[in-house]
Amino acid sequence: MDFAHLLAPISRTALSCLLSSLKEIGELEQEGRQYRLSRSGDAARPSSSIYGLPQKVRDDTHTVLTRLTQDLGHSCALFAKVGHCTMKIMDVVNLPAPHCTFRDEGNELPLLPFHAFARLFLAYESEALAREAFRLWQPYLNQPHLRIPSSEDQLLSELAQIRRSGRSLEYKAALRPVMRLAVPVEISGWPLVRFAVGLVANFVYLVELESQAVRLRAAAGELAELLGRNVASTIFCSFSDGIDKCQPAESAMISWPTPAHAGAERTRIAS
Repeated sequence: MDFAHLLAPISRTALSCLLSSLKEIGELEQEGRQYRLSRSGDAARPSSSIYGLPQKVRDDTHTVLTRLTQDLGHSCALFAKVGHCTMKIMDVVNLPAPHCTFRDEGNELPLLPFHAFARLFLAYESEALAREAFRLWQPYLNQPHLRIPSSEDQLLSELAQIRRSGRSLEYKAALRPVMRLAVPVEISGWPLVRFAVGLVANFVYLVELESQAVRLRAAAGELAELLGRNVASTIFCSFSDGIDKCQPAESAMISWPTPAHAGAERTRIAS
């Protein structure tokens, strides 16, 4: 209950799976309904993590991202969807100022319905998840520089267009002009999209959109081969999908806890 309060908004199902995964990799010990940090030394813990790539795989993805960044002239990143309500930067190559940059590798972000990477993941997820993400964040995202849908149905329509085009675009023009462009990393044998690659740039580069998307898709193909060979499909499953295989949870409704401080926390994240 303490964790659910501190980590809101998070569903109890997601929290339970997170705790179980941390136990499996030796980070936590459980006693009844209480948890503590593992008392075993770091050397005794496995080097794998449900939210990280093996170092050799990360080295290979970084090579692809470095080449892509140099080709496009913009900062590039590899994202993973890591549950029902979050995504994480798995690898990133940022260019120095004055270029726009991504947050650091390891940064975890909510599935905000205006963020290009979040919208891409939502486009390949269930309708229920997309609707819940909209209901959760829409009250806190009424900002003039954010181009967000006015209704759940409009969001679903926009997500359908993302699936048809195979790319997701975000741009805003107030205060800090920025453009994010993302494409899916579709891995053979994986029923759902769990990775995405994309760039961040000043929005004036919209004129280069199509050529950038083509080069991003080529990189996505390389990344799909690397990740499909070396990462188990269950690692980035949605928590309701089950431990043995990833399957779309079309009818799953997400339970979002709403403790007293949740509104203030969502406002902080949105800002």
